[in-house]
Amino acid sequence: MNPPTIILTPGHTGSSAFCDILKSLGVWFGQCFEDQGKRFNENEFFVSMNRDFLEDDAWTYKNAFPDTLMTPYLQDDVAKRVGQNLCEKILSEGYEYGPWAVKDPRTVLTFEIWDKAFPNAVWLILDRNYDDIRKGMEVWMSYRLGRFDTLKHILYNRSHVVQYDDLTNNFDETLYKLGEVLGLDVFPATIEHAKTLWNPK
Repeated sequence: MNPPTIILTPGHTGSSAFCDILKSLGVWFGQCFEDQGKRFNENEFFVSMNRDFLEDDAWTYKNAFPDTLMTPYLQDDVAKRVGQNLCEKILSEGYEYGPWAVKDPRTVLTFEIWDKAFPNAVWLILDRNYDDIRKGMEVWMSYRLGRFDTLKHILYNRSHVVQYDDLTNNFDETLYKLGEVLGLDVFPATIEHAKTLWNPK
């Protein structure tokens, strides 16, 4: 089984549309939830694990200071079980081969657990310029962006960064590079279809 591709985003990056593109390239996401017809491309089990780690019963992401909650899961044996549980669930959902990915903005808060559970994970960072939306943000979102900036430095030499603007201005080149990173063949026809999926809101 391939190690997971973990998509790191604090939100507001067009990540659901980005995951539609990855799906069109052949990346497997498993059972994802929808809300009122809107696709989030977030694996239900992966999200539920993050919510359990953060003791977060709602969809608010507002448990923004989780350091003490992380400690029990950072023990080697516990982190190993966390990884095994996710892999078993992914297999039970029909995964067979090739790259598979998970995405949830809460991962910005639970990074240490997943990094320990999957030391060989492929980290995809979906980034954008947040200066235009920082003003007026709630404290929890500002904290999440601060964590995101820190993690970009931590993962500098072992991640691939996809810029929001590159998906608009350098789409073809960005997809060919993603294909290299994920070990997937990318053809011109694939790119033309993927272009129809990049419509972030």
